[in-house]
Formats: sequence, structure tokens, C-alpha cells
Amino acid sequence: MLNKTVLNITIGVFLILALLVVVVRFFGGDEDAWICDNGQWIKHGNPSAPMPDSGCGEKTNGEKTKFSVYFSNSKLNVNIQDCSLVYPVPREVSKTLAVGQASLEELFKGPTLEEKKLGYTSFFSEATKDILKKIKIIDKVIYVDLKDIRSIIPNASSSCGSAQFLAEMTNTLKQFSSVEKVIFAIDGNPQTFYEWLQLGCGLENNNCDIKPFQ
Repeated sequence: MLNKTVLNITIGVFLILALLVVVVRFFGGDEDAWICDNGQWIKHGNPSAPMPDSGCGEKTNGEKTKFSVYFSNSKLNVNIQDCSLVYPVPREVSKTLAVGQASLEELFKGPTLEEKKLGYTSFFSEATKDILKKIKIIDKVIYVDLKDIRSIIPNASSSCGSAQFLAEMTNTLKQFSSVEKVIFAIDGNPQTFYEWLQLGCGLENNNCDIKPFQ
């Protein structure tokens, strides 16, 4: 009787383990991930990580992707006559299809020491290098979702600060022909972002429509 009970328990445990394997194989992991398909990253489910910045399905062979990032410059814009004036500086990364994301990641690192000596300034620095959560492009409008940066760069909410802050990001993205308009959010909420900059919601930012960020 005891041997029969042990046998039944063993069979039951085996069946449970087999069921778990099936569940993980067919319903786990790959549902929320970026999948490389014919040279493009395809979003499956709701992955927590942003789209990879490496080329999908490509061997780069040392090839590079080149673009510019935009910073203010105290020597070129003496006495800050126009807070929205920003100037391009070159950047080069390993070849990638995700150039919009790569350009923001480079921008958010801030100017290099050599660039600072040439007068380039920015709210972005080592402290902001990881603030990008994700970006999405729909009909030439790029939606940029940022982490909560309000305590990291509080001065960006001033009148001049917000003009500079937005100009650096917007000009960096609009260098690409696929981008005509840029809308920002903090933790998926554009209203939080634009109210922080004391700009409010309007036609320019699609009345802070939250849907594209979901």
C-alpha cells in the first residue's frame, strides 16, 4: 500500500513538472520581448526594456553610424541672447538601425571635457545618461518617454532653461528625415512633463494625449 502511494506521488510530481515546462515554453519569456525579424526589431507584448540600440541581424564589421547631438554654447551664443540656440557636435557609435534612440543616449551623456572647453554647455551630464525609458515613432511623430528627471535637473523648468532643454532634444531628433514632431513624457505621462516645464497641454503636444506612450 505504501509503495503504491509513493508511486502515485512520484507520478504526480512528474506531471506537474512537465506542465510547468510546457507553460514556460509556450507562454513565457518571448511574449514580452524585442524580436529580431528580417533586420528590424519587432515589439512583442510589452517588454520592460527599450528597443535594443544594436543592429538587428547585422554584422557591423566595425561600421559606424554617425549623427550630431545638440548643445548650447556660451562662446557662440554670448550672453545667452537666445536660450533656444543650440549647436551640433559630432557623435559616432557602432552601426545601428535605432539611430533616434542612439542619438538621445549620446545627448544625455552631456558634452565631453573637450567640448566644455570649447564653450558647450548642457543640462545633461553623467547623472542623466540613463534617463531614457523608450521611444516610439508613429507617422513621423516621435514619442520620448523619460524617467522622472525633475529632481536631477530642476533648473530646466525655468523659462530659459526649458527653451534650452527642449531645443537640445528636439534638434537632435529632427536631424533625421523620419521625424517631424517630438512629444515628451515623464514615466509615460506627457502632462507631467509639460506642466513641469510650465508649458501646459495644447496642439503642439497633442493635448498631452497619453495613449501613444502606453
